[in-house]
Amino acid sequence: MTNDAPKEWHELLWDVRRSVRYHMRRQRFHDNCHVLLTAVSVMFGGAVVVLLQYDVSEFWVIAVALGVSLASILDLVVGTSRKARTHNSLARRFIKIEQSMVVVAKPSEDDVRQTVAKILSVEADEPPILRNLDTLCHNELVRAYGYGDTYNLGFFQRRLANFMDLAFDEQSAAP
Repeated sequence: MTNDAPKEWHELLWDVRRSVRYHMRRQRFHDNCHVLLTAVSVMFGGAVVVLLQYDVSEFWVIAVALGVSLASILDLVVGTSRKARTHNSLARRFIKIEQSMVVVAKPSEDDVRQTVAKILSVEADEPPILRNLDTLCHNELVRAYGYGDTYNLGFFQRRLANFMDLAFDEQSAAP
């Protein structure tokens, strides 16, 4: 065993824990989107019934019915429920890797190689990573472990991290 095995092991464990956080955040985001879109569909559906009972302009009935359709179509096309389950599965797979790692007292080079293979197997099934969100998860771990320095993300980078990546300035990164 080389002296680098424990360092590599720690870095792998860090990456696995960051991945667990990332996929749990993605699952929660997609679950929340699904709940929101379902609630909008139910509310607009109820509004259509109420509008039909009262003599309301046909325009409003059609507009509200269109709202039900749009919310349902958006949920179906985006696949929020399916995406939430995908990220749940990925988080569980990374947690299994973490469980197998924490029981190893003195990792060998072979342990490192086998763990890298397991990680690569999970990563092969991952959708593209949102780097700003991944950076937020990294920063959470840094704070949780008390390491101190984090990457600086702007207001919009933090707020839109679950939707898109905005340009990340490497110069703003902590040393």
